[in-house]
Amino acid sequence: MEKFYKVLVAKYSPKNRCYAKEGEILIIATERDKMRGKLYKDFHFFVGINSRTPSMYGWVKEIKDGITPLELAERNYYVLNKKDMPKEIIDEEVEKIRNFLSTISKQKEEDAMAVSYTDVGFPPNRKRVLKTHKVFFFPARSDADDFNYETGEEKEGFKEVKQEERGQTSTGC
Repeated sequence: MEKFYKVLVAKYSPKNRCYAKEGEILIIATERDKMRGKLYKDFHFFVGINSRTPSMYGWVKEIKDGITPLELAERNYYVLNKKDMPKEIIDEEVEKIRNFLSTISKQKEEDAMAVSYTDVGFPPNRKRVLKTHKVFFFPARSDADDFNYETGEEKEGFKEVKQEERGQTSTGC
């Protein structure tokens, strides 16, 4: 069976709704898992494989030994149900995990990932599917962003914006 050498891991950050333990392997949450607080309509989340603690985002990490979809599916099922996975559902669960791991394996290490629902197809055959995708975090904007450190001056256009914010025009009126 094929092995994957990248997984999603948690970074503890309550302000980003990431409550799983630092470094814990993440998988897509099931219907039985609950997120703290309200989730928006199309959003979903990950959970720690051992603790079942929710995390809104996961980060790609390379692992040395690799993991097969079967190993991850069996581990997930055992943590949820405290028993081995029945043979009837093995193929379905392994396929879900394989798709999840193949999406992660295409990303660079330390890329942030999220999972959300997406509508696929056209009516009347439209259906909602879960998609794992890359996300981007932007730093909070500050006045330091508008300062040119090379010349020691404020960047062009910044003074006009500041004056307009104070109710003044660039002519000083």
